[in-house]
Amino acid sequence: MSNESARHQLVWAIVQRHPGSVVALAEAAGVPLPEHDQVTAAPGSHPVRDGDPVYTDATVRLLRKGVLVFFATVEMQRKYEKGKYATLHAYHGSGVRGADAGGHLFLLSDRASTAARFRAEDAGRRAELAFAASFYSGRDLEPLADAGLPLGARALPAALADFRADPPRTRAMLDELERSDLTLADLYLRAIVEEIPMAMLGDILGSSANFVVTDCG
Repeated sequence: MSNESARHQLVWAIVQRHPGSVVALAEAAGVPLPEHDQVTAAPGSHPVRDGDPVYTDATVRLLRKGVLVFFATVEMQRKYEKGKYATLHAYHGSGVRGADAGGHLFLLSDRASTAARFRAEDAGRRAELAFAASFYSGRDLEPLADAGLPLGARALPAALADFRADPPRTRAMLDELERSDLTLADLYLRAIVEEIPMAMLGDILGSSANFVVTDCG
């Protein structure tokens, strides 16, 4: 027999056979949906030899002119489990990665207390677990080059810099790393050698050039 309850299978079958039901669910819940002209159900069960199929969560795809623009996942949970909410975030993130589109997760339960506990955790942790990112180049990180900051902070913009743009600065960072952290010094040196033509290494590294040529070929 399947490892899912009949109720779980019922919800899964409704979504699979009537994917428009999830559009109605989203509208009732006030979840905004992008413009679309097609709604399809994604495969959601896996056959098992000598047994009933195993049902996964049901997913509906919204398409516009044949291109996926949104997905909605419906998951059944009969009980609240500690850590499940974070798992839901990770699971949703993997869906976004696979679809390369935004989506929404609907967690459904036949038990009001279970839905209420997930709802309460969502209210307290959504901002904490939401995707957040910043995008910077080495030039953007120039403020970290301030001499008053710790070595680790100053090494970040140096690691992303154009090594040829300011040879004295490149040499100064290499010298400081050699005095303070040989592992970082070795990696910094390797990065320079990988990117700078051999004929230019002497101009970039000065007295360190012989060390580079001897040790790094």
